[in-house]
Amino acid sequence: SGLLAAATSAPVDLPAGAPAAIAFVGTAPRLRSGVPAGNAVVVQLRDQDANTVAFAGRRVVAAVSGGTTAATASGTSAVTDAQGRAIFTGLTVSGTAGSRTLTFTADSITPTVNTTFTLAGGAPARIVIDREMPSTVAVGVFTCPGPLVRLVDSFGNHSEERGVTVRATSDGATLTNASANTDSLGRAQFGGIQFASGIGTRTVRFSADGITGATSRVINVTAPDSSPQPSTILTSKSEADTTERNIELATTTSALTPYLLARDAQGQTMTNAGIQWFARDGAVADVASN
Repeated sequence: SGLLAAATSAPVDLPAGAPAAIAFVGTAPRLRSGVPAGNAVVVQLRDQDANTVAFAGRRVVAAVSGGTTAATASGTSAVTDAQGRAIFTGLTVSGTAGSRTLTFTADSITPTVNTTFTLAGGAPARIVIDREMPSTVAVGVFTCPGPLVRLVDSFGNHSEERGVTVRATSDGATLTNASANTDSLGRAQFGGIQFASGIGTRTVRFSADGITGATSRVINVTAPDSSPQPSTILTSKSEADTTERNIELATTTSALTPYLLARDAQGQTMTNAGIQWFARDGAVADVASN
């Protein structure tokens, strides 16, 4: 004030103002269909300057929208605690997996707030077969490729449930290596499964506790193959050029076809008669009838 010495007040406490807005806390959540959100969905009261408002008792309501099909939601209401946070522990969204939107509205506050979230598969409800059993298998021979099954929820979404034991059985037959545990994607792969007995037409039933099972297509179970089996396999460019090598098929237009030659324990060329060849993935390679 003019030539007078300046004066400074004691510290002044500036608390947040009245609740005027709400904000989503954290990153976009990932919810499982039919499973409560727990602490994954939290909103916070703010004042007009975006300060955190510690105000208890304000009701906040959540609504779900978006997605290819409609979803249902329960536990959509929560009340702010002493810190002004509304935690939607019971929020449960059920529907087809995909990206959706949560919209939050608080009593007496005009602006709403949105956040996108991912709806993933829920608890496993049934088993589906991703890779079937071969149409023909021999007793005592590892099934190649082995069957692959997957858990899905009640909406058909992939259920990413790890550690579920899936068992394979077949009426009138005995199976070995007939159980597998699901991985982090909810898949169980039976790499070493084989029929120990049961020649004839069979089906394989895949089941797990508390989950609806699945049945394979009809399989022709044959007697063990008594033909001589190769001890080594030579990979070469052609029947005329049998120099051992790795063959790289660089493009889909390549005319180069790998030639496989069976040799016995003495390294002698074997006749191909009676030797069974398998391609593990039909999308990559197949086996000609000869």
